[in-house]
Amino acid sequence: MSDSDAPPKPLPKAGSSSILLLAIILIGFVLAIIFGMKTHRTSQSYQPPSIKPQIADILISAPFLTLATVCVLLILILWKLLKRNFSVHQKGNDAAALFNAGRLDEAETLFSKLLAEMNGSYLMKYNLALVALQQSRFDRAAKLLDECSKVTEIPRLPFVPTACAQLHALNSELAVAEHAYDEAFALTPIDQMGNLALPHALIAIRRGAFKLVADMPSEEWFGAEIGSPQQMRCMRVLRAFAISKMPAGESSETLVKEMLSGARPFRMNEYNYLVPRLPELLVFLNEHGFSTTADVNKS
Repeated sequence: MSDSDAPPKPLPKAGSSSILLLAIILIGFVLAIIFGMKTHRTSQSYQPPSIKPQIADILISAPFLTLATVCVLLILILWKLLKRNFSVHQKGNDAAALFNAGRLDEAETLFSKLLAEMNGSYLMKYNLALVALQQSRFDRAAKLLDECSKVTEIPRLPFVPTACAQLHALNSELAVAEHAYDEAFALTPIDQMGNLALPHALIAIRRGAFKLVADMPSEEWFGAEIGSPQQMRCMRVLRAFAISKMPAGESSETLVKEMLSGARPFRMNEYNYLVPRLPELLVFLNEHGFSTTADVNKS
């Protein structure tokens, strides 16, 4: 999931690497038996071939018992780790579902528990930042994203600067937003450029460049729409607002209504986080039946 604001980043699954490790341990167990049989043959004087006595002797030999014990312990440890991984992954899915349903407080609680379980996970901090962003708690979102930005153990990925660009645009910190956008642009693969449409539109609207959003190229617009339903609805609201701000003769109430028709149904207060520091958007939403309890002075 590659959107900047929804849905959250999924947790890595216990996949092929864990299964491969388990297979290696089992192969090692089999090789231990073969090694034990070979060692047994070379250490004994010649006897008529008899498989059953050889196996019985091997099974009680010290080297085999040691290897077998190690293999069994490794299997048990790996099984416990796999079980924990699947449990954490399921909790992550549950938290993401709560987030996408607009149950932000519950999502925050579950993501916070996962953050503790995963020893300060980079992805959990990012997901908590997305929750804070949609709660209009911009200071908390900035703190969490700053912590994510300082992580050096993994390669730099585009989703953190993308979220930073969105956050700073919402907070009217346009120079910082544009710097983050440029970084995200440089890191984003060409086939994922639609993920940058939302911060791009927010920055343009904050700059008063309404025509840029109203005339957004089709490839960028469609790229945004294939992201997530929540991102698509936000983009439709912003584009409708931009169209409404165009000069007479270039604006179209019909096109505004067409854009907004794709922004329904919407969650209660879904667009609250878009309007702080932008009272004109709040008025626009209320005029078109998108009631909101947002505080335009909240930061």
